Amino acid sequence: MDRYIARQPILDARERVCAYELLYRSSQANFFTPGTDLAEASARTIHDGLFTFGLDALIGTKRVYVNVTKESLISGLPRVMPPDRTVVELLETVIVDDEVYAACRRLKHDGYQIALDDFEPRSDLERMYDLVDVIKVDFRLTAERRERAALVAEFGRRGITMLAEKVETREEFVNAVSDGYHLFQGYFFSKPEVMQQREIPANKVGHLRFLQQMQRPELDMKALERVISQEVSLSVKLLRYLNSAAFGLRFQVTSIAHALNLLGSLRTRQWASAIAVVSLGEDSPQVMVVSTLLRARLCEQLATGKLASRSGDMFLVGLLSTIDVLLRRPLRDILRELPLAPDLVAAVLEGKGPLGELLCAVRAWETGLFDEAAAAVQRAGVTVDDFATCYTESIAWAESLVT
Repeated sequence: MDRYIARQPILDARERVCAYELLYRSSQANFFTPGTDLAEASARTIHDGLFTFGLDALIGTKRVYVNVTKESLISGLPRVMPPDRTVVELLETVIVDDEVYAACRRLKHDGYQIALDDFEPRSDLERMYDLVDVIKVDFRLTAERRERAALVAEFGRRGITMLAEKVETREEFVNAVSDGYHLFQGYFFSKPEVMQQREIPANKVGHLRFLQQMQRPELDMKALERVISQEVSLSVKLLRYLNSAAFGLRFQVTSIAHALNLLGSLRTRQWASAIAVVSLGEDSPQVMVVSTLLRARLCEQLATGKLASRSGDMFLVGLLSTIDVLLRRPLRDILRELPLAPDLVAAVLEGKGPLGELLCAVRAWETGLFDEAAAAVQRAGVTVDDFATCYTESIAWAESLVT
């Protein structure tokens, strides 16, 4: 399922971006759909910002503003965000009662900043002034300049950062700077930018977590056992594969712990990663899954000579080079979520380095550029005959895993 989110920059008086506000969107249409439940929108924006898009991709190292309703505030939802980078923005519809005030105090104590959106003085807000870090003044609602300047004079002296929002002209910006506003947001600088991302289905999250575990420098077998045990499909596949003829075991593997102990001596990362990819590709055409496994196995087989010690890495490079097709997400985003060495990322994304050159040779062979592939593999110390043999063996191996 495609998910959408918008971000709008917040700038300082020198027009430098210092933060972004995340905004709910239900489609590419760049507006808030009327009738949308505000609490649901708040929860979805925070969830997608963290887990579907990723804060690093959305805002880099900048601070993030997120809107909250009373329901999301009381439930503690903002606490999933990093406290040192998050401004929790109370919507103007939130009435500050004892529950809201207590929740804001806890957030403030834990390092979050608090903002008031579309600010207009109200009696229930008065006790918030000692907690609030940012007050946002809507220049469309507070149209008179003298009123906007009066708010700065009253609250700026308290040490509160004053943010002018919905600034639409150069004149409004210049006046706001002159009146003492610190931060600025609005169409004059930038409209909200709608971003789109394909959400990983819930049944695939465990498989991706498993793949993440497989890439860590030191494998945590207990953690792997927990991940696999929580995913029935992974458990079944792992036991079935280890009990298959391909492994040549003379006894039955009966438990996840037993299976992982065996995998320790059976090239754990390669084999287990293949299992995860098969699971990730369950709703994709079988030919795509076979192609992914085929490329991974072929890359591993071709890693000889100077690359012999890196055959496992070469398997992973081949595996990850097509995983975007299975997950229907940009490859760069997927790789960002995995703890990979820089040279592996460079090989997959740019075809750089010895690993990347070998991957390019495999891609050339797959697309019928046999002369180019032959020259590349020969530089790696592999003959064309050996390449063809490895290719045939890799097909049989890949098909055995998905049938």
